Amino acid sequence: MGDEMKLDLSKCDSYSVDRAREAFKTGDAEEFTGSAYSTGGTLDIVIDNARALQKRGVLEACLVQGFVGCKGKNWRWPMHELEDWFRTLDRSRLRGAGTRLPVSLPCTIYRGVAEFAGKRVVRGLSWTLSLNVACWFARWGASERMFVFSATLQDDDFFCFTDEREEQEVIARPQRCIQMKLSDAEILSLADKHKPNAMAG
Repeated sequence: MGDEMKLDLSKCDSYSVDRAREAFKTGDAEEFTGSAYSTGGTLDIVIDNARALQKRGVLEACLVQGFVGCKGKNWRWPMHELEDWFRTLDRSRLRGAGTRLPVSLPCTIYRGVAEFAGKRVVRGLSWTLSLNVACWFARWGASERMFVFSATLQDDDFFCFTDEREEQEVIARPQRCIQMKLSDAEILSLADKHKPNAMAG
């Protein structure tokens, strides 16, 4: 029996099981994680099959794709667990799963945060090189207040860069960040300058 037949595909819907098995055989990380998109399990399918994916040589690529290609957000995953996965795996393979960072390190990165029920996730793993994009995320779905943070990205805290959604996304865990002094009007104005890719997500 091939390794693809031993996978835990409980996060796939019934129509996507064969797709996941074929993607595993061909080493297609985007297809493999995408097979669990409809159930919101793009990260689950990676963690559930970590050993098999590592043996196949695609665990890092699948982790990046599962994180970036999630349906909605990754809020239900404890931050320390996600950070542990990214810090434990091969850094060169993680970076190779994305595209080349278009700037030199250290550099400034941004994160837009919307407050819900008095809570906001400030130091997450999703950052961007674009202040406009960060402002767009601060505005997106905001029910209360909007915040934008900046941080200096150092090499040790940088995991991967991807622009597949045209969001200049940096997967990283900077040690410190500061809240930018932007008014709501300034955040909204900058957010309007970002035109989301209609095909993303």
